[in-house]
Amino acid sequence: MNDDRAASVRRYFSVTPREPEHRRTDNERVMMLIGGVLGFVGLILLVTGGLGRIIGGILTFFGLALTGVSYQRTNEIEMANHLAERDYQIALRTSEPKPSDEQMDQWLDESLGRAVDVAWRELGLKSLGGPGSAELQIIGIPRHAVGLTARVGADGRMRLSSYELTICCLSDRKLSVFQCILSMATGGLRHATTYEFYRQHISLLKTERELTAFPVLLGEGSGGHPDSQVVLTRRFEIGVGSTSIKTDIGVSPPAAPDSLEWMTYPGLQAIEEIRRQLDWSAARES
Repeated sequence: MNDDRAASVRRYFSVTPREPEHRRTDNERVMMLIGGVLGFVGLILLVTGGLGRIIGGILTFFGLALTGVSYQRTNEIEMANHLAERDYQIALRTSEPKPSDEQMDQWLDESLGRAVDVAWRELGLKSLGGPGSAELQIIGIPRHAVGLTARVGADGRMRLSSYELTICCLSDRKLSVFQCILSMATGGLRHATTYEFYRQHISLLKTERELTAFPVLLGEGSGGHPDSQVVLTRRFEIGVGSTSIKTDIGVSPPAAPDSLEWMTYPGLQAIEEIRRQLDWSAARES
């Protein structure tokens, strides 16, 4: 695990806090000054005797009380400002600086390349060979990823904290599939599963539209806010009998309708290629 990458990815999907608005203490300081003046005048009147002593006592009391209350209020405001600044600095360190959108894409490409290598090793493939052979990659939205979040970058593209990767290897005889969950923070591949189907046994090839909701960070810089967005997905399912593989390809969220186009197009192309190859295989065998 790359600690720098993990911290950077977490910052990418963290909300950049707004700078706190510190409350001013000008009014409280003015009241302290007034209280001090009243107390000073009261002390002078105390030594005059008669009615002046009574008035001096009253002024001294109110002056000291006003000064004490204003001083306490000033300390409370300054403490609140200090705590707000401290919380802001802590939140800022966990959200900035964010890695660039290009850096996130580079990490995804590197992880996808590693997933392909792992897929070939897990499936025991040396080469595909033969007519109709192809290696297809589908980047999907995890259906059960805990803590899945997303962010629309400066380029308008939505990126996810986790992806479901489906590597399909078509040979002239079999469809071999490797599926896993990629964590962008760690680069780790979790819940890896392999499937192998003989072409002539494939009995299910299905797509359907689904609605998936997860938190999406909208906006750039401070003021961006996480909001639960409903994302339209296209679920692709292929299998034999009761065994099937499912993957959800993000189509569009209402708040950023074109943000998933980069992920949608290759996945839909891969599905169409699988359809075409299987149709070709059936025609060849008939």
